[in-house]
Amino acid sequence: MFCPYCTYPLNETSDNCPQCHFTIHGGDALFGTPPDLALGINDHVKALNSEDTRTIMAQFHRLANKYPQIRFAVVTMQLAPETSLPTLATWLFNRAGLFRSQERGGKNYGILIAVATSDKRASIQIGYGLEPFIGYRHLQSILESTRGDFEAAKFGRGIQAMIAKTEHVLDEVHGRIEKTYGIDLNALKPTEAFNIGLIVPTEQEKFAFYEWQVDPY
Repeated sequence: MFCPYCTYPLNETSDNCPQCHFTIHGGDALFGTPPDLALGINDHVKALNSEDTRTIMAQFHRLANKYPQIRFAVVTMQLAPETSLPTLATWLFNRAGLFRSQERGGKNYGILIAVATSDKRASIQIGYGLEPFIGYRHLQSILESTRGDFEAAKFGRGIQAMIAKTEHVLDEVHGRIEKTYGIDLNALKPTEAFNIGLIVPTEQEKFAFYEWQVDPY
């Protein structure tokens, strides 16, 4: 992982960046009181129309069926050009109430897509639980594949393309795990998965994933 402020290499246990000394709670001084975000869509600047919203939620529900341990969120906002979107997105990921208290460190499988409509920027943040499988090159490929849509201010299409590319990356990673380790992830029982360090969500956890609210404001 890298510092979201200065991009200095970090490890999971770092409390702050040894290069610039940025901390997540230090982000409060930069950005103020953390907002309350919800899993799903947080379209604060009304960048998405109703068709965009339906399509994105359909993508999320499809992904929830395939990878129910993963939590997805999208937020749109307006930012001053000098504001670092990756820094803000990392702060939101950790401070905006998106994840439960038990979803920390290596148990966090969250994915946050943040879009600054004011100057057509996008960022994607992932939890520590996904970092061993989804690397920097994957994240760059997701962003690069959607650059044209965001530059054209087609924010709905850009977000949809990011989700589609993320699904492709997840499929690739899933297939690689099965091929490399000979594990049929779909056939694993939760207790068996726990014994080898994998997560297979319970039916209750799957249901909880659908408790999303679409925030149009």
